[in-house]
Amino acid sequence: MAGATQVEMTKPNPSDDHDSWLSNKAWLSFLEMSSSFKQFANFDDEFIKNVHEWEKVYNSAAPEAMTTVWPGKW
Repeated sequence: MAGATQVEMTKPNPSDDHDSWLSNKAWLSFLEMSSSFKQFANFDDEFIKNVHEWEKVYNSAAPEAMTTVWPGKW
């Protein structure tokens, strides 16, 4: 993906602060990915359910080294 081409916010940005860690542009990319690729179907809904856990992944200096299971089925 070259970046979000979806321009309609079909679901609101679930982050508490849209200017900090999850921009609206990034959220639009997630929405597009969820609707365009069957491998990522429902990723947006799972992300919404686990938004605070995903924020921890985002803020981690080394998310690949996290010992906890990543949020949702991802």
